[in-house]
Amino acid sequence: MFKKVMCSLVLSLTVIGFVTAEEFDGAINDTSRAFTKRAKTPGEINYARLILDSKGRVVSTIYKGGIVTKDTKVVMGKYNEKTKRWDADAPIESGVSADIFKNTGKVVQLRVTVGDDRKTITQILVKSVGEDLVKADSEFDAIYKRHGPQTNARGTISYVRIELNDKGDIINTFPLTTTLVTADTKYVMGKYNEKEKTWEAGEAIKGGVYNDIFKELGAKTYYVRITMRADGRGVAQFLLRQIGEKKK
Repeated sequence: MFKKVMCSLVLSLTVIGFVTAEEFDGAINDTSRAFTKRAKTPGEINYARLILDSKGRVVSTIYKGGIVTKDTKVVMGKYNEKTKRWDADAPIESGVSADIFKNTGKVVQLRVTVGDDRKTITQILVKSVGEDLVKADSEFDAIYKRHGPQTNARGTISYVRIELNDKGDIINTFPLTTTLVTADTKYVMGKYNEKEKTWEAGEAIKGGVYNDIFKELGAKTYYVRITMRADGRGVAQFLLRQIGEKKK
C-alpha cells in the first residue's frame, strides 16, 4: 500500500512539473536590453515574449522580466527536422553575459523555458543571432467575439486571430485580443474575388457591430477579416466574410 501511494505521489509530482513548466518563443532586442539595464532585482533579465504564426512572423509581443540563476542553462539551439522542435546544443560560455546578448542593434531569437513560478528561467536556447523579426500581416482573418461600450463610435472590440491554410482550414488560433475602433473604422460585408484570391469591401454595415446582423453573436460564429491601421492604433476595416451555423 505504501509503495502504491508513493508511486502515485511521484507520478502526480511528475505530471504537475510537466504541466506547470512553460516553453515559448522570445527575443532579446534593444528595447529589452534597456529594460534589463533598469532592472533592480539581482539576476533579472528582460526579453520580448513572442507569439509567432506558422511562418515565424510576429503576431504579438509582450515584454517580460525573468530571473536567471546559476542553474539556468544557456545554450545554442539546433532545429530537429524530424520532431519539428528545437533541441539544446552546445552551452554558451558566460551565459547571458556573453557578447551575443549585449550587441546593440542585433536581435537574438530564443526559446525560453520558465519554471512553475513563471519567473525563474530554467533554459535560454538561442535560435538565431542578427536576424530581424518580421511582423505578421496587418490584414488577417479572425473570429469576432464581442464589443465594449462605444461613445461617438469609439470603443473596443475583441477577436481571436486565426491562420488558414490554402484550403481555408484553420491551422492556428491565437489569444483573445482587444483593440480600438473609431468613427473612421469601416464596417463592410465581404466579397471574395476568385480571380485575385482576395477579399474586397462590399456593402457598408450600418451601425457597425450594433447592426442586427450581429444579434446572434455567441450563438453563431462570425468570421471576419480585420485590417489594422497603418500606425497600429486600432482597426481600419472590419469585413464580415461568413457567419457560421448556430452552435449546438
